[in-house]
Amino acid sequence: MKGSDEDDDAEEATRAKKKRKRTVQKKKRLARAQLKKDMRSARKAARAEKAQTEKARAQEELDRTAEEARAKARAFYAIGVVKAEEELARAQEIRKRTAE
Repeated sequence: MKGSDEDDDAEEATRAKKKRKRTVQKKKRLARAQLKKDMRSARKAARAEKAQTEKARAQEELDRTAEEARAKARAFYAIGVVKAEEELARAQEIRKRTAE
């Protein structure tokens, strides 16, 4: 009888050991899966942040280019006005001379 109890205790200990091992493996597996999820989320967030900064940089570049274009247009307009005024002054001078 005594040997049978020892065998039962040994089987119980083996079963408990195997159960602990399975539990530990399960926890490790779940931890790895959670880590993978966290890493995936972190990469996704990093990509989104990078895209956002790239978008902001592109918008700044676009704004700067648009401002330069407006400045250039104002300069050409001013040059055109000056040229038109000079042309008008010449035309008036020619009319004045022909009238005399």
